[in-house]
Amino acid sequence: MGLHDQIAALMDRFDAGDLTALDPSPTVDAVFGDLVAQLVDPALGRDVVERACARIDHDPGWRTRAGTIRRAAAAAETAMERFHASAIASRRGQAHEMASAVAPFPYYDNYESLVGAEAEGITPLRGDREQRRVAFCGAGPLPLSGVLWRRLTGDDVAMLEVDADAARLASGVVSRLVADGLCSPVGLDVVTADAATIDARLVDVVIVASLVPAQSVAAIANRLAVDGGQVLLAVRSAVGLTARFAYERIDPGEIEALGFEHLGTVAPATAVYDGPVAPAVGVARTDPALLSIAPAGVLNTTDLFRPRR
Repeated sequence: MGLHDQIAALMDRFDAGDLTALDPSPTVDAVFGDLVAQLVDPALGRDVVERACARIDHDPGWRTRAGTIRRAAAAAETAMERFHASAIASRRGQAHEMASAVAPFPYYDNYESLVGAEAEGITPLRGDREQRRVAFCGAGPLPLSGVLWRRLTGDDVAMLEVDADAARLASGVVSRLVADGLCSPVGLDVVTADAATIDARLVDVVIVASLVPAQSVAAIANRLAVDGGQVLLAVRSAVGLTARFAYERIDPGEIEALGFEHLGTVAPATAVYDGPVAPAVGVARTDPALLSIAPAGVLNTTDLFRPRR
C-alpha cells in the first residue's frame, strides 16, 4: 500500500471511529498510535512525503480532513496529558527513575530525546550571564519538558501555563517527582500566567510548546522583541506530514517579520517537507542552519530566534 493509500485509510479510520470522546481508551490509543507511527516512519522518502503534502495542500477534501485530524490530535494529546498527570500525582509508592515515575505515559522517550536535542542546539548560542533561567511557555498538565530541561542542564526553569486547572495538575506532577527524589525542590516552578506577559529580563531562553496557538506565539514574540534583549526564543513547531496531521506549522518567516533573526533549527532525523533535511543517523551534519538532530521518533522541529538589534 502506497503512502497516499495509507493516508486515505487513516482518514477513513478517523471518519469511522468513535472519537467524540478523546480521553485515553483502546480505540483512541490505537488510532493515534497508528497516526504517530505513520508520521515518524523512517522508510518514507522525501519525494514521497512531498507529493503527499502537496496533495493535502491542494486537494480541498484532503485538506479539510487533515485539518480535522490535526485538531483532534491536539485535543487528544491534551486529554492524554491530563489523564497521566492525574495518575502520576496520585501515585502511591516511590519511583526511582523518571521513566517508571511517569509510566505508563507512552511518549516519555520522545520528550527526553527532544529536550536533549534542543539543549544541544541552544547551549552554544547562549550568552555569558551567570544565572541561566529558562521560561517554558505552555507547560500543560504534564510538564515533562521543563522537568527534563532542569534535570539535564541544571538551569532554573519557570513553567508558564495560562489554564489554571492544567497548572494545578502540573504542580501535582512536580510535587510527586520531588517526593520521589527525581526533581529538585528549588529552581523548578509552575506559574499560572499568560506567557505573553513574561518579563524577559528574568530569563535568557524562552521555549514555546508546540500546542501553543499561532496567535499566542506571535504575542510572546512581540513581547520579547520589545524588551527581550538578547533572549533566545525557541518555538516548537512541525513540518511535513506532522504539520498537516498533528501540530500547527509556525513559519519562521512570520517570527522574523516581528523583528527576529532566525538562528537555525533542531530537526528530527527524518526527511521532511518545507523544512530542513536532517541526514540519516551516522551521517555528518553539514547544513549550518541545522543546529541539532533529534532521533527519528521525535515529531517536533524547534526553530531558534534572537531579537534583532
